[in-house]
Amino acid sequence: MNKTLVLIVLAALLTLVTPSSFALDTGKLNSAMSMYAATSEWMNMIMHPGMPKPWTNPQLPEMMKRLHESQDTIRKEVATIETPEDMKKARAIAESYKLCDGVYRDVGRQLEMMLDEREKFLSTHQ
Repeated sequence: MNKTLVLIVLAALLTLVTPSSFALDTGKLNSAMSMYAATSEWMNMIMHPGMPKPWTNPQLPEMMKRLHESQDTIRKEVATIETPEDMKKARAIAESYKLCDGVYRDVGRQLEMMLDEREKFLSTHQ
């Protein structure tokens, strides 16, 4: 009985001390945002009417894969936001991208819209 109680208390302490694996990783979000913006910019370049047909470019499949992976990472990181502190950190990243020009600004606005939706979701479910 005592051993079971000690194991339960120890397990509870470990879960409290261990950082959540579902917490926002700002480095991962920032990296995915940068990859998404750079890949989108490359896609815009090869889709220009003066360029050869995009499907003839040998880099296209790899770049499409990178684009989708970075989109998935951004969605997953936004979905992990649970606290106001995480929301502030993510909004700071969005603001830094919105200060840029071109595709980087657009990506910042897209993140801001995703954060607005997440905030609505969290306020509804609290």
